[in-house]
Amino acid sequence: MTAFTLDVGDDTLTINGAPETQHEATLVLSVLAEVREQWATGFTIEVGSWVYMTEQREVAGDGRRGQWQVLAFQLGQVSWTDDASVALVSLHTQAAVVARTGLASQQCRVDHYVLVHTDLMPRAGRGQPTVYLHRTTAPQEQADGSVASGWFLSPFPPQGSPEPDQLRLIPAGALLDEYSFLVPALLLPQGSVVIFDETGIQKVLDEGGTNRWAADHN
Repeated sequence: MTAFTLDVGDDTLTINGAPETQHEATLVLSVLAEVREQWATGFTIEVGSWVYMTEQREVAGDGRRGQWQVLAFQLGQVSWTDDASVALVSLHTQAAVVARTGLASQQCRVDHYVLVHTDLMPRAGRGQPTVYLHRTTAPQEQADGSVASGWFLSPFPPQGSPEPDQLRLIPAGALLDEYSFLVPALLLPQGSVVIFDETGIQKVLDEGGTNRWAADHN
């Protein structure tokens, strides 16, 4: 793990990540530098699908300046981690998918919910299934304050319309353990259909049905 730093005035901001994530780490640090006046322990900001938090580690004589650490959100018993590698790698892969398809990105945070067909959960023992993601709506806040991403994850090809008891809402971040290969596609916009096989993304269809993943599309 490498510590990437940025001096902002008299403060030093640090984010930790894998050595190959330098570009993405620099991007996150630059975004935070633009909102220096908002820094405080517990201040959060969203970049790509991930949420980052600033935490003051050392304080200089005036009580405001010093060393600041950037933490990345994670699901589980510990909500924040010093190691932002997973978040930074995801930022890279999501940007690459958006760039290749030429589609506009649309918000999907790791704590937003994905509607998942129960045939896919748990994945253990199922090998690498062929699945598809369909973003049927834009993100929508629910009555309990949670946010539905609009993504639906199902086996491919679909076998008719699922029954209500065959569907579960799962935080996008909770899919990382079993379906980490989905993460690069999560910022694609409403109307997108993404088909995955054992090699990764096979097709990305836009709202009009055009395959934006085809080699001859761009």
